[in-house]
Amino acid sequence: MTDIAVFSARRGWLTLCCALVFAVASLVFVATSLQFNSDKESLVAETAPFKQRNAAFDQAFPQFLNSLIIVIDAPTSAQAQDLAELISLKLEAAPDKYRNIYFAEGDPFFRQNGFLYLSPEELEARVDLLANAEPALAAIAANPTLKGVFDLLGLGIDARETGETLPPSFERLTSDLATLALSLTTGHPSDHFGGFLEAGEEPQRRVITVQPTLDYSSQSAERAAVQDLRRLLADPVFQKVGVRVRLTGRVALADDEIWAIQDSVFLAGILSTLVAGALLGFALRSWRLIGAILGTLFIGLIWTMGYATLSVGSLNMISAAVVVLFIGLGIDHSIHVSLRYREARQTGDDHLDAVRAAAHEMGGAVALCATTSAIAFAAFIPTEYRGLAELGMIAAGSLFLAFVASFTVLPALLTLFGEDPAQDHVPRFIGDATSNWLTGHSMFLSVGVALAALIALAISGQPQFDFSTLAIRDAGSESVTTLLELQSDGVVTDYAADVLVNTIEEATTLASRLSRLPEVGEVISPTTYVPSEQGLKLDILSDAEGFLWPALTAIPGAPLTNDERVHAVSQFAKTVSEMTGDDIIAQNFRRLSAHLVALVEEDPSGQLLLEFEARVSTPLLRDVDRLRDALSAEEVLFEDLPWALRSRVIGTDGEVRVTAMSAAPLLTSTDLEAFVTAVRSVAPEATGRALTEADVGGLVVQSFYLAGMLAFVAIAILLLIVLRSAVDALLVLAPLALATCFTIASANLLGVSFNFANIIVLPLIFGLGIDSGIHFVLRRRHETNVGIVMQSSTPQAIVLSALSTIGAFSALSLSRHWGLASMGLLLTIAIVWVIFCTVIVLPALIDWRDRHFGTAKA
Repeated sequence: MTDIAVFSARRGWLTLCCALVFAVASLVFVATSLQFNSDKESLVAETAPFKQRNAAFDQAFPQFLNSLIIVIDAPTSAQAQDLAELISLKLEAAPDKYRNIYFAEGDPFFRQNGFLYLSPEELEARVDLLANAEPALAAIAANPTLKGVFDLLGLGIDARETGETLPPSFERLTSDLATLALSLTTGHPSDHFGGFLEAGEEPQRRVITVQPTLDYSSQSAERAAVQDLRRLLADPVFQKVGVRVRLTGRVALADDEIWAIQDSVFLAGILSTLVAGALLGFALRSWRLIGAILGTLFIGLIWTMGYATLSVGSLNMISAAVVVLFIGLGIDHSIHVSLRYREARQTGDDHLDAVRAAAHEMGGAVALCATTSAIAFAAFIPTEYRGLAELGMIAAGSLFLAFVASFTVLPALLTLFGEDPAQDHVPRFIGDATSNWLTGHSMFLSVGVALAALIALAISGQPQFDFSTLAIRDAGSESVTTLLELQSDGVVTDYAADVLVNTIEEATTLASRLSRLPEVGEVISPTTYVPSEQGLKLDILSDAEGFLWPALTAIPGAPLTNDERVHAVSQFAKTVSEMTGDDIIAQNFRRLSAHLVALVEEDPSGQLLLEFEARVSTPLLRDVDRLRDALSAEEVLFEDLPWALRSRVIGTDGEVRVTAMSAAPLLTSTDLEAFVTAVRSVAPEATGRALTEADVGGLVVQSFYLAGMLAFVAIAILLLIVLRSAVDALLVLAPLALATCFTIASANLLGVSFNFANIIVLPLIFGLGIDSGIHFVLRRRHETNVGIVMQSSTPQAIVLSALSTIGAFSALSLSRHWGLASMGLLLTIAIVWVIFCTVIVLPALIDWRDRHFGTAKA
């Protein structure tokens, strides 16, 4: 590398122009071709058995693939229902963009048979409510005008004045009516009134599931689909006061995760660069060296992104961290070469001689470091975890790009930036007192570290692995918060197991066996969707239909004139003025009366009063219509179910689906494993998110064990070949083993579990920390004792490089994506331990070796 470095220094402009040409080409390639992949399952090899089971399930039930969930919350059930129906119609009008639209409450089947899905006790309670409301329903059905509404309210006033306790729904009803009247006086009509039957209910929710068409020709198909849907939902007809529409589901989760990762990596890249620049400024006190190092870093990073696009084509949750990894790793080579260059300049060499000296002395060490680190990352490639394999492929290649840049771009930039005073004071991170103490107490320190390692091993125990993919996402994103809310309310389940069988009879038998497991709660099979105890429920509904017949068959009278409406308001106001007491209901009546009188006074034409009448009577009449439908329920067989519902349990080729839910929240990996083990004891072929995450988690852990073993063995063999000393090879590896042990112990003490993202920290310790040990051991061979090594540029470069790496990873820990944030946190902890073990422990071990076994010379 010496000749290449000197040539690059002599032909600075030519070298830099060539480097920039490749950089620009890489940028264009990245901008047009690089994609992001947020599908965790796709990060696992297709040959994995659980992937084949998942593929069979996806083929049987394709409507569950890449779904979006639209969640509509409104002040009343009627508003939520109306808005959900409008959205469903809008989606159905765009079949090229949206398929498999599922909105259960919008299906006529459930309007007619919904009561049959209540328990007998729930149905009796609902019928009792209807019995109490029958006079009001009959009154409004016969006279759906302001007079009819006031007659209805008058019944409540009379009951209250005679001491009867009004139902809680009456308080909400009167409040809603007063709010509606006030909104009309202010010119901003409200849709807050939802009807009489729902006046006592809390804000209601409707859920629509839809399968968007994904355009994989775009860089982010999920982002395009979500933006399309948000544009549709931005229609003013869907913008109602008090209504909230949110998105979740697999596509929305993927979209939020992609952007959380991109934003986090971008922010971490900027912060880590600023931190690296600040550290270099403090340590080097030379704008020339700082500019050359950062320029080399930027060009190498752009090359790396181009290489990533060429070799892999997409970044995933793990490989996206390569940007920050490169800042931490790529700067290492440049720092060591630059400090050795400066050391030569301070001894009197001119620029080219200093470049030659730095390249000659550091070329072998940097090449060995790049090779060992690349081997550590390349060990990821044979694993079945594609996310890890892709990171290994990108990182291994990036190290050689950083190596090339350090001996081409760096010398060129040093030449182009001109002369720099060689006598600047360079602060030392490790002073003489520290060096002397380390060499004077090597035995004491070695024994102390050995004891600390034993304690750390005891603390480490069995590292905890969190299998949840939801837990590592951005907890503040809309898709995650909405999904967690739905899970908390029991609308969707986070973890479930699905089993495919051939017939409904087999499904019923399997459901019975699964339901007997203590780890299993609800079990859903085709028979679950057929109402139970239908005979009893139909009898209850028949009785209800009898006493509600007057309300259901009432013939509306003639509409009121404006004068009749004004008179009705006057009579109502008089009735309210005679009310006694000052409770909430009385206050609501008085507010309503005052606002209605204001409507009459402000609008003599009567248009506002007519609008008030329409906004009140329409929901009340709708209640009657829906009640008429609900009371006409008939016996339901499985064949009578709508296809949208049957297709959720009957597959495309007749497969029958059985779903088992956990009896308790799966908060830990132990709980998850217990549930998975229990289900598979009955149904070994089960699939579903719970089992997939457990399988992926197990495969990931195995992959990291394999990667760690391969990296350790390959690096050990290479070190033995290059160093030709088993002792020196052990000295290089010892700090890494200690740092790994201390990192796991620290994670356990801090309560940080390993997950799909941050588990890369453990094998990365070899890739990140091997360089420091190599530089130190090789520098020791060029000096007479450890003390001289400690006073050289090598430990300064090691600490500076490590601090720059810490800056990069600590910036990553600020990510709103917990997977990346926890990765940054653990990587920061790991590098701190690597510094300690390399700069403190390794010199003590070498000094102890020198005292007892002699020295190893180059």
